[in-house]
Parts: sequence; structure tokens; C-alpha cells
Amino acid sequence: MEFYKKRDFKTLLTDTVGFFKNYGKNYLQIIGLILILILMLFTILYVSYLLYGNYFDESLSLGLKIIHKKDLKEGFQNYFFNNPGTLIFPFFLILLLILFLFLSSFTVLYMNRLSDQGGAKIKFKDIIGDIRRNIKKILIFFIGFIFILIPLTWIIFSISSLISFGVNSPINSTTII
Repeated sequence: MEFYKKRDFKTLLTDTVGFFKNYGKNYLQIIGLILILILMLFTILYVSYLLYGNYFDESLSLGLKIIHKKDLKEGFQNYFFNNPGTLIFPFFLILLLILFLFLSSFTVLYMNRLSDQGGAKIKFKDIIGDIRRNIKKILIFFIGFIFILIPLTWIIFSISSLISFGVNSPINSTTII
């Protein structure tokens, strides 16, 4: 299979199916654990949001009131002690970002190693060695991705909210003809 060639849509689909037919079992054995962990984290986050979504919203506003009323140190301690979900949720999100980073790195490094070795079976240790050799590039990509993604997301959501709920929106303004 030639990795670096220009493909039309039909050839792209054919080569993708051919890749998974030839190398899919080995590829999924290598990244299967990461995919299972990502699915588990998504499930945990989704179920916790369904079960405790309103609880987190109410506890956040209540916790901010408690922090402002009491001594700052005691307020933070009480808030995080009474609402452990506010610490667990960001931990899960950070863990999810790290797993996505490794998943994307595994995929790119697997393809590079496969194009270099040809049809040889690739081992998990080989990919881990490639990650160790390229950790600096991976971290630079991750930091750049975060610094591009967060402002871009903020800009897109700001523009869409201004378009949806703007000052001159027909929903908010009353026009007298």
C-alpha cells in the first residue's frame, strides 16, 4: 500500500477499507485500550451530567455565596469538601485531553512506522519509543492546539451568540410601524 499519493474519493474509500483489512487488527490492538478509556470517560461524564447536572449548577452558585460570606480559606475548603464533583469534572476533562493527545499521536506514529517498515507487524513498544523520541513535538502541538482552540472557540461562540441574541435581534426589539 502506498501511503503518500493523491487519491480521489473512490480510491480513498478503497484504500481505507484495504488498510483496515490488512492492518486493522494490529492497529486496534495497539490503540484499543486508549479507545476503551475514552469511551469510559465519555460515559462517566455523560451519566454524571444527566444525574447531577442541576446539582452542579446549584452547588456552584451556592458555593460562591459561601466563599464570599465566610473567611476565604474556610469557604474554599467547605465548598470543595461539600462538592467533590467540581474537582472531579476538571480532572476527567484533563485526562480526556491527554488521552486524545496520545490517540492522535499513536495514529500518526503508527502510520509513519508502517510506511517505513512496510508490511511488518508493529509492536506497542515501538510506538512508545517513537513517542519518547517525539515528545517535544507532541507537547508543542498540544500547547499550540490548546492556545488556538480555546480563543477560536470563544470567538465562534461569541459571534454565534451575538447573531442569535444580538441587540437588534427581532426577538429582543419591538418595532413600531
